[in-house]
Amino acid sequence: YGERPLFQVPTAGGFRTISWRQAAGRVELIARSLLAVSAQTGARPIAVVARNSLEMALVDLACLSSGLVNVMVPATSTEADVRYILGHAGVGAVVVSDPELLHRVLAARERLPGLGPIIGIDRLGAATRHVQPFDHLLARSSEVSAAELAERRRRLRIDDLATVMYTSGTTGTPKGIRFSHRNIVFKRFARALALPEIGEDDRFLCYLPLFHTFGRFLEMTGCVFWGATYC
Repeated sequence: YGERPLFQVPTAGGFRTISWRQAAGRVELIARSLLAVSAQTGARPIAVVARNSLEMALVDLACLSSGLVNVMVPATSTEADVRYILGHAGVGAVVVSDPELLHRVLAARERLPGLGPIIGIDRLGAATRHVQPFDHLLARSSEVSAAELAERRRRLRIDDLATVMYTSGTTGTPKGIRFSHRNIVFKRFARALALPEIGEDDRFLCYLPLFHTFGRFLEMTGCVFWGATYC
């Protein structure tokens, strides 16, 4: 879709538009950077503890498109649940979005000595010595070539594990749900059959959180499937 808009982000003066071409370039840069981190952490899953933002969506797409298993941690999770999920999933690195969520991750790290880098969105790294700024992450893209990323994508199989999402509303400890790439593709075609009127001229409002299956798999990846715009 080239220069057509994929994302539109509200600003004080209107909207900031990110085209399909711009998003693809950014996703590839983030994927190469996260692959460098993954090599450092022993290919363990990457957790995302964040509230909706453009960067969160791009990180998710980077993982899904490069075979990096990611773990979506509900931003509504308590400190104890964050610690449980990070430990239960065997997470290697964490992407976090704001001071409140960072506090929960740092508290969990005290009990999880094997937890690797914490990567901050929104310049959290500038204020906290424990956090790697997002710009520093992107600088690591030079450690993984575009050819290496392409080869990794070529080796992906449809039944490989893509992501793990944890429940946010059940009693007891959170439960992890495993999704293969086949599961995600099947969801997209099933919803396309159920909603044949949706197409590339539509816009999806970023209403539900990306750690929710509808927010992630209907709204966000739905825009990618239908060629629509995610606002």
